[in-house]
Amino acid sequence: MVPGYPERLGHVHDDFVREMRWPDGWMRNEDERLLFLPEWDFQGLSHLMHNTLRDNYLNGRSVHHWSQETFTLRDDEGRDVLRMNRAGTDIFGVVDESVQMIVFMRTEAGIEYLVPRRARDMVMFPGLLDTFATGYTFDREESSLQAIADEVEKYGIPGWFIREQAREYGTVKYSMAKTNDGRNGCQHHCLEVFEMQIVRADAGMLSDEEGKEFQRMTVTEVKAALLRGEFAPHAIMSYVAHFVLHGIVHRGREPQFDEVCARLQREHDLSVVRSTETEILEGTEK
Repeated sequence: MVPGYPERLGHVHDDFVREMRWPDGWMRNEDERLLFLPEWDFQGLSHLMHNTLRDNYLNGRSVHHWSQETFTLRDDEGRDVLRMNRAGTDIFGVVDESVQMIVFMRTEAGIEYLVPRRARDMVMFPGLLDTFATGYTFDREESSLQAIADEVEKYGIPGWFIREQAREYGTVKYSMAKTNDGRNGCQHHCLEVFEMQIVRADAGMLSDEEGKEFQRMTVTEVKAALLRGEFAPHAIMSYVAHFVLHGIVHRGREPQFDEVCARLQREHDLSVVRSTETEILEGTEK
């Protein structure tokens, strides 16, 4: 909670509350199980959040990696609250917004996707299959299409082609009860998903400067890999939404179709479940 903002902005798992060191400025209400930031301005709150994450990272407490990216946390009304390192998204359980791109070709045999595999030394979901590209809108002036175009261009596809051919097909919202490295935590994601169709000749434009390993996969192969858990979570949600849009998954073939669609549009629950235990935060270091 932040004074002046009526809605909760995230959810911190008990494990992190107990393990992390909380610099001066943080306040706790143990009865309501709430963490409060002080009533400071944007710069002051950003500085406190940075120091909290950085100190715990350097001391090996809960923050296991440090990102080169930061983002602005905003409330439901779009007001800027603070800027934070992306390493804190799954620790503080804030809503993480990203843009995803799926690229496919239509061949005589059917749809064929260009699917990259994440590098095996990545911090998050190493070695798993992914969407074609992921982008972030760090600036209010930057459109979602421009954000994803900037990423796709890295693979040799020109920006003009992306802006002409890319098609947005919706927003996907989901939550996870685990951190990116498998610990108890909370993640809320909002994905703005694009698709882009290319022809076989266009595939020759791809370069491997980013070191990504691309493979061509049919619908059947993607479905099988999804069922085996070979895709990163955001890619799973993006591909399922794509399948629904194109009628690859529909009510006639999928008995749980309504549930599948509902799970693509989860409301982010930032409520607090009260505990009957007392002093659950006892032992937290300051």
